Amino acid sequence: MKKIFTLTLMLCFALCTWAQTSATSALPLPMGDVSYSFSDASGYKTVYYTYTASSSYDELLTLTYTTANRVTFTITDKITGSRYTTITGNSGCINMLALEKGKSIVIEVKRYNDNKIQFTAETTKIDLAAGQSCNYPVEIIDNKKFYVTKNANYSPCYLSYTATKSGTLSMLTYNSISGLTVQEGCNGNPVKLSVSQNADYSNSISTPVVAGKTYIFSGTCYGSVVGTAELMEMEIGKTCDAPYDAVAKGNVLPAGAGEYWYAYTPSQDGYLCLTSSQTNFNGSVKFVRNCTAAIPLYEASGYLGARLSVEANRVYLFCIKKESSTASSQTFDLSIEGEKPGDTFANPIEIAAGTHNTPIYKGKVYYKLTVPAQNSFVTIESNQKFKNEKTRMELFSIEYSAIPLAEGVNKILHEAKANDEYILAWNCQEETNKFPFTVTYKPIEQGEVKENPIIAKLGENEVTEGQTTRFYLHTMSVNGLMMVNVPDTDVKVEFFTGNGENAHYAMPDGNLYKKEGNYGEKVLIKLSNLTKATKLNIHERGYIDGETCGLAHDTEGGQVKLDAASGNHWYRYVVPHDGVLTIATDIEKQTYIEQAIAHSGLYYRPGNCAEDQVTIPYSSTTAHPYYKDIMVKKGDIFLVNVVTLEPQQDKSLYLQMRDYREGECPELALPLELGSNVLVDATAEFPKWYYINLEPGLFKVTSVSGTDYFACELYHSDNTDYQLTESQAMLDNGLYELRYNISEEARYYLRFTFSWDETCVLVEGSIATGIDTLPVAGEKSISLSGRTLQSATTATVYDMSGKVVGRLGGNAAQGITLDRGVYVVKTAGETLKVLVK
Repeated sequence: MKKIFTLTLMLCFALCTWAQTSATSALPLPMGDVSYSFSDASGYKTVYYTYTASSSYDELLTLTYTTANRVTFTITDKITGSRYTTITGNSGCINMLALEKGKSIVIEVKRYNDNKIQFTAETTKIDLAAGQSCNYPVEIIDNKKFYVTKNANYSPCYLSYTATKSGTLSMLTYNSISGLTVQEGCNGNPVKLSVSQNADYSNSISTPVVAGKTYIFSGTCYGSVVGTAELMEMEIGKTCDAPYDAVAKGNVLPAGAGEYWYAYTPSQDGYLCLTSSQTNFNGSVKFVRNCTAAIPLYEASGYLGARLSVEANRVYLFCIKKESSTASSQTFDLSIEGEKPGDTFANPIEIAAGTHNTPIYKGKVYYKLTVPAQNSFVTIESNQKFKNEKTRMELFSIEYSAIPLAEGVNKILHEAKANDEYILAWNCQEETNKFPFTVTYKPIEQGEVKENPIIAKLGENEVTEGQTTRFYLHTMSVNGLMMVNVPDTDVKVEFFTGNGENAHYAMPDGNLYKKEGNYGEKVLIKLSNLTKATKLNIHERGYIDGETCGLAHDTEGGQVKLDAASGNHWYRYVVPHDGVLTIATDIEKQTYIEQAIAHSGLYYRPGNCAEDQVTIPYSSTTAHPYYKDIMVKKGDIFLVNVVTLEPQQDKSLYLQMRDYREGECPELALPLELGSNVLVDATAEFPKWYYINLEPGLFKVTSVSGTDYFACELYHSDNTDYQLTESQAMLDNGLYELRYNISEEARYYLRFTFSWDETCVLVEGSIATGIDTLPVAGEKSISLSGRTLQSATTATVYDMSGKVVGRLGGNAAQGITLDRGVYVVKTAGETLKVLVK
């Protein structure tokens, strides 16, 4: 009997547990802290609750969890099973759902890898029908949640708040109300409110309220909105959240030192002017958009005044800070005035040459300048010592306000055409901005601008004292070098095309500047940093050997010492035998961006001077910073140019040859076998050759995986210049393959133009065994049996590094066994290469 009772209890417990974790038999949801435990913590744990809203009023259900006990809520209608969308807050920890009277729901609560689910539940009485009109608004109660239903037509939604005491009402909403305004009652004057975001991206609104008054908040709700409100009682005028209400006339600034806050709402667009009859003011004025704004709209110090652009019906907050107290309170007025000359780019103050003063107020002031009926230099200059780094001036074309033609802090000098009009914008950011500046126009003389240069002559040209910059135009009379010298070493020399549009590099050689040119070419010479009278000396000479491609020096290679002078250093090299040519130089890298982006470097042209020039790359990690290996054939011609921008002492050009190494040519091809083969690194510039002896039949080379990328070509041993086929990408499986039907028993070569080191390929085909495998050049005085090398004459064997690996005494019956690879054998006055497989 006792056993039956125990089993009954266990069955009841099991059924109860099942009921609590099933949607069909959910637990009733209690209010307050909710907790549910499981026997283990593995995987997802789920518990279901049910809740029915009051039959008398609508409710807002709030479900909250801590991030330490993160859970997921899924809420569905108990009758229809449809899923609800909730409003979230605090990064999703808070989930809120509005329920109509009597609505029943099922709540699925889920947590991962935890044996306990914890959250809190609470409800708030709401009215889902409210908020659609000013006469039936949503009522806001201090420290209570309120709910605003989304309006399907996006028409205004309304909220009301009656202040129990004066202070600042702070509202926090999840989801925003667009174009939010506040007004006293339904017939009040609406004022725009500024909305900011807190750290959780909720919307924060603050506005001052007065005890006993009812305020209407309105805007457009594009989604349902949940919020809370809190009234903070503060001393009026002491903080941004509780400012004085400023008026047009007679605003009082208390006598004591400190900060005093005011709020003012303009009735029209325009410029808000704060003025005062008090001249003795030790302090500052600052306007802000809202209390959390980091950057003020306007600020000034040293005087009780301000002027800034404002919009109608928007609240502007401003703080007057007094650094010291006064004997009595002070007063100030506020007024709105319309736009006046100088306020905008389109409405500038017209000024002529002479001295002018900026206004006292901060901000940008615009002036219109008109150039006299002669090309002139216009100079705008102020001797003021500015304290704020933002104070500066900009000069614009009157047709284009986006990018200034010139700008400066204390001075602008601009080349202007006759009768042109310009806009001068002064950004005044000093404490007191009423500072003087002068505008002057000076007629442009010959040589002072590139459009009207002085015609230069060969030999000596006088450079008179005057402008700091002077332009000269010279026409080349030879194909060769123009050389310019200015005795004053402080003067900067630059070369340009004849119209002055494009810069040429001026090659310095001490105090001599050189430029290559052709007969009849016009060269503009710009001299700058002129401080006194000097001379411009111009000379010309034809090209000499080594200065052009057509006059390149012939060289046999090796280390070639370079002339130290700056410029082009051309050399012509004929390749003596097949192999690899290394072209390198040890010159220093030189770059001058301001002169047409000139670069030092190493270049070559294959064949002749008409070929396109090839740039050899720079690397800071190699022994020679400019370095390139090139596979070449006997008789190839290379025209190599080393370019230096300044003289460089003790530098060389290196042209060095080496023989082909294993795999670099068909004669030294690597063996390819049936089955799996591991390839070596190959590129288009340095391909690798492989050989295989094949009988007729299908021959395939396939990559083992999609990462074993390769590219290769197949050749018959009789003609390694004629390609039989090439590899292709197999689009269906991402592999790469070379496929060819062999029709003739022969040796075949594969030229790999790309493969990573250790690329793996699978080779399939029929191997031919009757083909000679002894690829020995020269006389047959040596023989190879397997990997044993024999010689009928005395011979020395070297590996490819030049190391002696063995000697043969001339007895053909004896020999030496070698590892696989390529060897050099010197015998009977001959040098032979042997491939051991």
